Amino acid sequence: MLWIGLAVACKGTKTAPGELERMRPKTLLKEVSEQQVDYKTIRAKAKIEYETPEERTSFKGDLRMQKDSAIWMSIKPALGLEVARVLITPDSIKILDRINKQYVIQPYSYLERLYQAPLDFSVLQSLVSGGLIYTDHKALEVDIVDNQYSLVYESDSIRNNVRINPVNFTVARLLIEDLRYQRQVQIDYSDYSLVEERLFSHQRLVEAQAEAAYRLELDFSRVSFDRDLTYTFVVSDNYERIE
Repeated sequence: MLWIGLAVACKGTKTAPGELERMRPKTLLKEVSEQQVDYKTIRAKAKIEYETPEERTSFKGDLRMQKDSAIWMSIKPALGLEVARVLITPDSIKILDRINKQYVIQPYSYLERLYQAPLDFSVLQSLVSGGLIYTDHKALEVDIVDNQYSLVYESDSIRNNVRINPVNFTVARLLIEDLRYQRQVQIDYSDYSLVEERLFSHQRLVEAQAEAAYRLELDFSRVSFDRDLTYTFVVSDNYERIE
């Protein structure tokens, strides 16, 4: 398997067992948490493919993220001219449409309503960094599925099922289920390699299921950590605000 080959070559990884050892939920969660990317900021280039029931589109982006603060992206098609800009914070989302000279400023709940999926800032931040979310929820059980650990933990309304690489305890899949509204988001992480001494997943597949299905593929490159970032969001006077 590609993941195991990469992991064995990486500094500080553990030897793959012939048969997986049973682990207690809290012990496994601790092992996974210790392998999460430690960062203050992340900057990367991204190739993005996005699919809804109505359309499929692809574009490139310059992505910048400051931990627990902001996710910023400049979106560019093949010609390289910016067509849109996005700034997401824990309490709002702003979208600048340069083609139609329009902009959106909405509370964060707008994104959840738009895609009918359990999305919040921590989910999106995890999507970029490759980290766990809702780690304060109660760990319930550990199973072994397809030679990977399967860790389940939940709150009253959110259930998390995490598939974990047994070699280095990186996240292979994260399934978030909204038990109250019967919605879910699944994130698959692949193509791990060392970036500045940190294991980072360069490819992500996101599938959201609610009343409709959404699919997002992310391919990261030129990843760097802890650089000083700027992310501006300036709206010209001739732009129209839309709801």
